[in-house]
Amino acid sequence: MPDTDDALLSDITDILRDMFEEDDLVVTAEYSRQNNEHWDSMNHLNIIFALESKYRIKFGVVDIEEIQNVGDLIRLVKKKTGKA
Repeated sequence: MPDTDDALLSDITDILRDMFEEDDLVVTAEYSRQNNEHWDSMNHLNIIFALESKYRIKFGVVDIEEIQNVGDLIRLVKKKTGKA
């Protein structure tokens, strides 16, 4: 489902650009906490909350701990929305 991946990547990019106040931020599936000093533990949770709100889903503690990069976010959102 590449269209779904592209749409999710676009939504996540918008969230990260807004959160980090970086309008020209380039986000790929490999983009991770190590790529941006602003992606700290608090913003990690803010990203989760933003995705939960946008897609009306709920991440569990294990899900949140497993997220290492944007690709993980895409995979989990697809799983939670039934589009995996």
